[in-house]
Amino acid sequence: MIIAEQLPLFEGELRRDAGITAVIDNNKDWMDIAISRLRYLDFEEATGEDFRMLLGLPEPKHPNAWGAFVRTAIARGIIVPTGHWVKMKDPRSHARMTPLYRRQG
Repeated sequence: MIIAEQLPLFEGELRRDAGITAVIDNNKDWMDIAISRLRYLDFEEATGEDFRMLLGLPEPKHPNAWGAFVRTAIARGIIVPTGHWVKMKDPRSHARMTPLYRRQG
């Protein structure tokens, strides 16, 4: 039987955060434009997938930049999670569930 080495407490979160920081750093110009456009986007509730369709941006250098974009928008107080999840619309997403966000304020 193989026993996996247990990582130190919070190691997973540290690695996640380091990865997100690297994605943001490697997509800085794209991220700045995305956040700027989001501030002026007219919506009440939307998903990350909706933002992807509505913002009219070219694809970032790395697909994880979309997730980093949503986390950045939450951290900056632009959007907040509603606690609801909805099915994604893009057929490539296979109708998986995704969080719904609302404009803050």
